[in-house]
Amino acid sequence: MFKDKKILFLSVRFHNYEVEILKKLQSLGAEVDFFDSRPSNSFISKVLIRINNSLVSRRINKYYDQVFASIAEKTYDYVFVIKAESVTSDIILRFKKAQPNAKFILYLYDSIRNNRQVKGLIPFFDKVLTFDKEDADLIDIAIFRPLFFLDDYCQEIKPVNTYDACFIGTVHSDRYMILRKIERQLKGRYKLFFYFYLPSKFYYYAKVFTDSSFRNTRADDFKYKSLPHTEVANIVLASKVVVDIQHPKQSGLTMRTFEVLAAKRKLITTNKSIKDYDLYNDLNVCVVDRKNPLIDERFLNSTFDEISPDILNRYSLHSFLIDVFS
Repeated sequence: MFKDKKILFLSVRFHNYEVEILKKLQSLGAEVDFFDSRPSNSFISKVLIRINNSLVSRRINKYYDQVFASIAEKTYDYVFVIKAESVTSDIILRFKKAQPNAKFILYLYDSIRNNRQVKGLIPFFDKVLTFDKEDADLIDIAIFRPLFFLDDYCQEIKPVNTYDACFIGTVHSDRYMILRKIERQLKGRYKLFFYFYLPSKFYYYAKVFTDSSFRNTRADDFKYKSLPHTEVANIVLASKVVVDIQHPKQSGLTMRTFEVLAAKRKLITTNKSIKDYDLYNDLNVCVVDRKNPLIDERFLNSTFDEISPDILNRYSLHSFLIDVFS
């Protein structure tokens, strides 16, 4: 279904997942042109876009003028947009005018509550998919399609268990407080690898002044360089249990959820909605309360229960792309 199809792919950069999507589409036979949907990935630019992209409208429009100039002679079968954080309705209308025969597809890996500006774009797309079932229930045309795991996580290797438990991710919302509570429970008796990532030290100091949970922290408690996929995969594969704390405004499962279970590692999560998924098994997944995240040590010490390959394969990147473009 992808062979010789021409795809214009617009996405925010999110920990190199957009690169993996691009490579997978190309490996399936598609011809893909990728453009970052943001004009800049600087901390200030990201903040302004998330607050209201009209604050940087001149810069956005100038950037998209360059995008349109570079594809002026091209014709696409699909225009595929992920998240659409800085894409405006005027820009989408320009694309539709320039590519009248293309099918326009939007995928959302963030909840509408976290990205309210995207709501006005939905009517301009032929197909809309979201990772959040609550949003799919609220938006008539939206299709519920969970996220995926990369091939790196389903390697057939013997567990090393260098770590009993690990966490790797960006610190946001109440995530840091929850993780510290979990860390205090396990520290000293279990081997831990906790990697608290922040986009910059400027962001850290802003949090110190605006977020009480950061008041007793130090700048060197955090890391300011995100780990590459291969390194994250290696750490997950070297761990018995992985901790994942979803954003409180999201019910959709994070990418890490699928990566962990594909790697045949156990998961500690605050996301209760995982119980509604076909890959849920309480032998593999421990759901904890955000306010009082108590860890059952019997869970930590038990072994992983195999997931049916038929179930797991539904959440591969390959299956994800087939569902998105079918």
